[in-house]
Amino acid sequence: MRIAFLFLLFIISTFAENKPKEYEGFKLVWADEFEKDGGLNEKEWGSEVGFKRNFEMQWYQKENAYCKDGKLIIEGRKEKKPNPTSKANGDWRQNRKFINYTSACVFTKKSWQYGRFEVRAKIKTETGLWPAIWTLGVEGEWPSNGEVDLMEYYDHSILANTVFGTSNRWQGNWKTVKKKMEFFKDEKFDEKFHVWRMDWDVNSIKIYLDGKLLNETDLSRTLNRTSRGPVNPFRQPHYLLLNLAFGGKSGGSLDKTTFPSKYEIDYVRIYQSTKPQPEKKVYARNPQESTKNYLAHVKKIDFGTTTVKGIKPFYESKDFFNKKIGWNKDSDSQLYAWKMKGTNKESASIHKVANTKVEGLNAHQFILHSSWSRFILEMKNSVDLSEYKLLKFSAKSNDAANWEDFAFVAEDEKGSELEILLDEIGFKADGKWHECTIQIQALKAAGIDVSRLKKLLQISWQGGVKVGHSFYLDNVHLVK
Repeated sequence: MRIAFLFLLFIISTFAENKPKEYEGFKLVWADEFEKDGGLNEKEWGSEVGFKRNFEMQWYQKENAYCKDGKLIIEGRKEKKPNPTSKANGDWRQNRKFINYTSACVFTKKSWQYGRFEVRAKIKTETGLWPAIWTLGVEGEWPSNGEVDLMEYYDHSILANTVFGTSNRWQGNWKTVKKKMEFFKDEKFDEKFHVWRMDWDVNSIKIYLDGKLLNETDLSRTLNRTSRGPVNPFRQPHYLLLNLAFGGKSGGSLDKTTFPSKYEIDYVRIYQSTKPQPEKKVYARNPQESTKNYLAHVKKIDFGTTTVKGIKPFYESKDFFNKKIGWNKDSDSQLYAWKMKGTNKESASIHKVANTKVEGLNAHQFILHSSWSRFILEMKNSVDLSEYKLLKFSAKSNDAANWEDFAFVAEDEKGSELEILLDEIGFKADGKWHECTIQIQALKAAGIDVSRLKKLLQISWQGGVKVGHSFYLDNVHLVK
């Protein structure tokens, strides 16, 4: 009787463990529990074929992915056979006469925009192996379509990443967190199943391992620098991929790797919020699209001196750095640079210069003393720009040609922020003055409350910046 009771308890507990978890505020919209032995459901899953990326050693084929005992098994094998794509003077895939390793990369035929993606899996942490759980956006060329790595393993480390496009084709802007296996303090890590999770909404992507946050990406900053993908690749549907790779750029040597190697997935579950996600529009990257969407709302005005009707100037201050600076005369606002952490030294300095200017008495030079800073005009009380059409300023820099991201940023009282690359609003990094034009309509379209702007003008940059780099700013004004 006792044995029967214990068996029943085991069955109940096993059923409860396998039943998809319910989360408040989410509903389960798609799942695969892999309960039926055999191949994957081809209505739901596709499979890659061939040598694919990163100079990896494996040939992908669908027969290396199969379901058994309630698990999806992706099996890496060491087996030699002719490469059917081999040809002389081909690329790295075609130059291989033989296939020496096989594996599988499977992907969902459905895609989802936002939600909670949850995968329970067990991986081997051997050198040479490169298992992954990741997503790709449905539109655009990589990396401008956007990639999220819920999990990668290589170099004795677990990684959680997001990546989107730069101005250079096939080069990504990576937001990476890498944790050595020692970080997890578990010598039996690869003997256990773990839960990898992505929580994704219109504002951010958060990646978790066993409930612990590994990486968070702010989606207000993930804007592609080219038209080879959507403006923001993480505000479009993504599909999920599961694969086991070997060697290549990151996997490492296969000399001591054990084969066959099995990557086991217990389930894949996709949840979506029961609350509608507000759509956030962003300033278009494509100049033609920008013209179509916004220029129709802008009235052309001739610009002259600050006495011209409809222009509100930016007043120069005698004591410029970290002091009050006038948007209106005698207004209370701050223009400042960050101080470096752990020191009283400013991350940058601001200097008045008279020998190069667009108007007024001086221009202002912002010189970098450490690798990160921002030029910020922050209002003590928010300012209302709803009656204006344009915000304009002039900028020049040679150094910005080396910077990955040189952008204007505006932020309202509630923290809603919009970033626009300066080279899309008139700037060129050629050491000459260029007038930059921000269309207030574009801020409105992006969900910014222009009647309550707190940080009126920010200039930010990243990537390739060196100590001593600088830019110049002058003639900041609004136009009705």
